Amino acid sequence: MRSIIARGVSFVLERISVYFVQTASPAVTHRPEVPEQLK
Repeated sequence: MRSIIARGVSFVLERISVYFVQTASPAVTHRPEVPEQLK
């Protein structure tokens, strides 16, 4: 039972980290620029 939970937790954490890396890198570079262009 613990192995199943450990696999689920590790899988979720891995997916979150991948999602965060994919979404954060463009956001950090584009967020400061977009409001200036819109204004």
